Amino acid sequence: MQNVRFHLILELKALAEMAQQKAIDAHPAKDDVKQNWSRLTAYIGQVINAIGKTYEEIKTDEDLKTLESMIKELTQKQHQ
Repeated sequence: MQNVRFHLILELKALAEMAQQKAIDAHPAKDDVKQNWSRLTAYIGQVINAIGKTYEEIKTDEDLKTLESMIKELTQKQHQ
C-alpha cells in the first residue's frame, strides 16, 4: 500500500504542475479559467495531503473521483 500511495502522490504532483501551468498559460481575459485551474491545483494539493496522512481507502477513492470529475469539467469548459 505504501508503494502504491507513493506512486500516486508522484503522479498527482505531476498533475498539479500541469494544472498550475494551465492556470499560468490561460488567456488574461479568461480570469474564470485561470481561477478554475488554480482551484484544481489547490484541490490536488489537498488530495496529496490526504493520501499522505490517511490510510482510509474509501476517502481516497472519493477524493480521486471528485478530482477526476473536476478535471473532466474543466477540460470540457476549456474546449468550449
